[in-house]
Amino acid sequence: LFEVYKRLAGLRGCIAQFGVRWGREIALFESLRTIFEPFNHSRHIYGFDTFEGYTAIDAEDGLSQQISDGNLGVTDRYEEYLAELLSSREQLSPIPTKRKFTLIKGNVEETFPQFLTQNSWTQFGLVHLDLNLYRPTKCVLEQIIERCTPNAILILDEYGCETLPGETIAIRE
Repeated sequence: LFEVYKRLAGLRGCIAQFGVRWGREIALFESLRTIFEPFNHSRHIYGFDTFEGYTAIDAEDGLSQQISDGNLGVTDRYEEYLAELLSSREQLSPIPTKRKFTLIKGNVEETFPQFLTQNSWTQFGLVHLDLNLYRPTKCVLEQIIERCTPNAILILDEYGCETLPGETIAIRE
């Protein structure tokens, strides 16, 4: 992700991570923003997750043991802890008074269209798709492409993954 983030230089747009879970990557994006763009207050990072695990399983998602309702969920109220952690880290940045991240809890098939309606100006320079499942991945892809800046970077986390075929099917479609 270090090398990927370096490629953002000169690109406009926010960062969006779909499938945050424990927040490892979103925290890394926050750190990399501070390293590479310490004074860029417009590079906002958005993190979308149910924080409850899988909620919308389809036939395209396969029959792996990984695919079950609630799998990859986190502890209760974890998103609040993650927001506090990211806020604390942000306080160490050169512009600590401007919040530059937002966690959006809920099913992305509902929250992302609402987000786009409420934030019609938003463009994306980096998109990290880590939803693992067919339907939410397809939903995001159908709506986000027109909002990506030229030369935007898309990270396809489970593309070609035998045990999580839904994401690959959605991307191919």
